[in-house]
Amino acid sequence: CIGSSVSITGGGDILTFTKAVGYDGVSIINGSTIRYSFVNALGETANAEDDNGNGLVDEGRLFREDLTNGTSFAVCEGLDLSECSFTTSGHAVTIGLSSKAFLPDSEIVMSIDRDFTVYPRN
Repeated sequence: CIGSSVSITGGGDILTFTKAVGYDGVSIINGSTIRYSFVNALGETANAEDDNGNGLVDEGRLFREDLTNGTSFAVCEGLDLSECSFTTSGHAVTIGLSSKAFLPDSEIVMSIDRDFTVYPRN
């Protein structure tokens, strides 16, 4: 249950919401505030160059932070940040992901794109 607490900032790169952990009969009991963000991979900057020398330009990762307890981790890496975003439409939140990697034993870069739409409650 995160519906009323969803916020998208950073030009669609940051999704923040507060998890609901219960209901006391009058109102929702809030839990942790969670932030998902698209960030540059280690050694990369958004400059249309391959800064970390792996052959891919401006790749990044999806990062999850619990702003309440201070924990964080990378959810996935190898994302094409120019094609990733969070958007809203009405009550729906769409997560657009695009990954890229070299095919084994080649110089061909493969890309996979996927959009997920979720409908938070409350």
